[in-house]
Amino acid sequence: MSKQVSEIWEHEIRTAREVELGQRPVVLLGGMAESWPGMDRPIFLKGGDRLIGALELLQHSEQNMLLISGGAFYKRDVLPEASFIKSFLTNQDMIPNPIVAESTSTNTAQNARYCREIFTRHDWPMDIVLVSSAFHLYRARKCFEKQGFQVETFATDPLESRTPKPIIHAFIPNLQSLITWEYLFKEWLGTLYYYLKGEI
Repeated sequence: MSKQVSEIWEHEIRTAREVELGQRPVVLLGGMAESWPGMDRPIFLKGGDRLIGALELLQHSEQNMLLISGGAFYKRDVLPEASFIKSFLTNQDMIPNPIVAESTSTNTAQNARYCREIFTRHDWPMDIVLVSSAFHLYRARKCFEKQGFQVETFATDPLESRTPKPIIHAFIPNLQSLITWEYLFKEWLGTLYYYLKGEI
């Protein structure tokens, strides 16, 4: 049941070829990696597919800007996520595209608000391709649209595998189902909270 519900809720997983990127910036939301003391690379978490999705979008265009949005979520004595992801991409010479880091935000509403400030300051067109996890994109898109962006989404990191499995798997207890429900309920509550606060 969790697989069916998550597929209904999540934005559709597409290939980069299905997105007409044009000159639009790619905005990549954080929540995918941590900076650990003594490590010279990011430690990627479940949402690491977000970065893979953004790189896939940019692989055929060297001109489109990548804006990474995400600060230090829990500890102020560590590097903000956007900053160390930008450093990692730059140091590894992974993409030639211009990279901008928004390193202050700690939630989705702030992602949208602080990105708008950057776009306004530079007088950039408010037309973007937004990359995040598939389960998170409904709320993320609404937040960015609330700030005046035109948004096309690019979903990554689905909650459950889409690979067909034998029918017997429907009767086998599965911890992944509980994890999926946890993500979904948190996202639904977050969406309701943002709606009541006027963030979406």
